[in-house]
Amino acid sequence: MQITPHLYNEDGRVWDTFVAGHKDGTNYHQYGWRRVVEKSFGHRTMYLAATNRHNEICGVLPFVQMKSRLFGNFMVSLPFFNYGGLLVSDGSAAETLLNASRKMLSGTGVDQIEFRHVRRCADVEVTKMHKVTMLLDLKSSVEDQWNSLDGKVRNQVRKAEKAGLRTVSPLAHLLISVAIEESRGDPAAVGAAGELGAWQVKPTDWGTVPKDLHAQAGQAEKIIRALLNSCNGDRVQALAHYNGGTSPPGKSYRYAKRVLKRAKHLQVAVDYLPPENRSPLYDRQLAG
Repeated sequence: MQITPHLYNEDGRVWDTFVAGHKDGTNYHQYGWRRVVEKSFGHRTMYLAATNRHNEICGVLPFVQMKSRLFGNFMVSLPFFNYGGLLVSDGSAAETLLNASRKMLSGTGVDQIEFRHVRRCADVEVTKMHKVTMLLDLKSSVEDQWNSLDGKVRNQVRKAEKAGLRTVSPLAHLLISVAIEESRGDPAAVGAAGELGAWQVKPTDWGTVPKDLHAQAGQAEKIIRALLNSCNGDRVQALAHYNGGTSPPGKSYRYAKRVLKRAKHLQVAVDYLPPENRSPLYDRQLAG
């Protein structure tokens, strides 16, 4: 079978489709982490893909180049997460990507390549097994998941809840800002085009809108997460789509900018408020 390796620099959709369909694919194999690492840490990345004669991806291998005075110049697949490495559909693709990575090594001045696999899947010179991975199978319901936990763990969670510990969505400030923009946070608001609730959601697009404010927040969070995913994490584009637009410049683009500006101010202000003075929107406990 003819397998061709190449540097992958596309939008990531085909890459992520392959990762999602592979039994050993992890969250950190997904293409979005490339932008996270580049923008947050400034590291150079190289993402290798292998394609068959039908131009279909049959293997991926993400790399991040690390440089330090202490550890030298080396490639890791992948740093920070302890997951990554080869993800292939057959042995030919694995061999092709390994050979391509060795050639890449000679052209970048790196001293070594480190693969972080969940299990050994390649013939490499040195293998270390000093890291431990702990996996938890997800049950069909929240109640079953809770009951599957050890009694000591459940007791620790209850103690934390009694002490006032709460989980807040990383999108909390953005969600509040959208609700203020859409309806001033009114869960009973009705829009001119049939939009309902604090986030002015159209039932024809997203299903039944609950009457409870907290439930509305959960629905809005799922919608915004879905839009962020479809826009590759671009918040301006995602919010423009939420407002019914497509691309800047325009009314929806200005809407997105207002929402993001307010969310930034909220993050600064609300984080300093004591819990009793916060909006129930902010303190809504979110699952996942």
